[in-house]
Amino acid sequence: MKKLENMRSKIFILTFLLIALCKFSFSQPINLETVTFTLVPKKDGVVLLNYNQPTTMRVSVTVSRPITGTWPTLPIKGEVKLWYYNYTNNTEVVLAVLNVSNSDWYSPQHTVSKVIAKDIIIPAGAVSLSKPYMDVSAHWRYYKDGYPSPYNTNGWIDWMDKGYQPMELNLNTIPTTSFTGPSQICSESIYTITNPYTISLENASGVATLTALGNNQWKVSRIGGANGRVILRSTYNGKTFDKEITLGSPASTDIFIDGLQGNLEPNTTYYFQLKPGFSIDSYNWSVIGGTIISGKNSNIVEVRTDPNPYNSLNNFQISLNYSSACGTGTIYHARYVNKGGGDPIDPGE
Repeated sequence: MKKLENMRSKIFILTFLLIALCKFSFSQPINLETVTFTLVPKKDGVVLLNYNQPTTMRVSVTVSRPITGTWPTLPIKGEVKLWYYNYTNNTEVVLAVLNVSNSDWYSPQHTVSKVIAKDIIIPAGAVSLSKPYMDVSAHWRYYKDGYPSPYNTNGWIDWMDKGYQPMELNLNTIPTTSFTGPSQICSESIYTITNPYTISLENASGVATLTALGNNQWKVSRIGGANGRVILRSTYNGKTFDKEITLGSPASTDIFIDGLQGNLEPNTTYYFQLKPGFSIDSYNWSVIGGTIISGKNSNIVEVRTDPNPYNSLNNFQISLNYSSACGTGTIYHARYVNKGGGDPIDPGE
């Protein structure tokens, strides 16, 4: 999918980004020079369209003409047509026709016209989940009226092709996937998924398996006594929706101090907690090398480390004895406490 996006982006560069440097036809005296799309979200040059809603944007064009000989005095009448092909109905959908005339030039001495702009609307349903890509093409023509040879046959020329603008579904507007089911599994559980796309179970090797049951339901099963965290994921064209699921009981690595790595400081207050996702019925914290101030029987415990007046690191350990839907157990978390600035040798060493 990424390769396809890159290809579309390259095609866009070869069409609209370079149209100011080259023309589709060098033989025409009046040419469509530039076509740009603004006031709309883009990604890598590709216009992003709303899901199931119309998308409004502005298209701006410039046109060139000769300024030698009698050309500055000749009438100009032209049209720029923006359109796309509806493959569902096999029809050409015209979004807008921009008219071009002499009044679009600042003066007869200017080769390139003013910017001619018009707001256009891509209708709802032009892209969909099953057909997320489309292109808006730019065609143009002009009316020959008393022009010099070899353009002296009055009338409209055939439509000329200027190129196209790639467009695709804006992933930020697609329906959100929602998951109904528990955040912790002791053995297995069934999840109902609303707006599922491609469903997978991430980080699940040796931990859990995923089974599709139909009717937008999937079963996640724990493998033996494995503990861990997996992600039930819904993916559409790189856009992901996740539900984190905890399997089994907490481990020592699930005790943490938010944002703190490394050693603790002496005589300092810290807040330890258990990572979310576990259905814990009871907490019982204890500590070595410090004092519990509050939260002994809650998810977050407040602890003050002991003073360390010695010239070496002090040991610190906090433990949690818990009871949960998946059983009971005790986990530990150990740190060192930095020296407090004193010189005495720790008698415990």
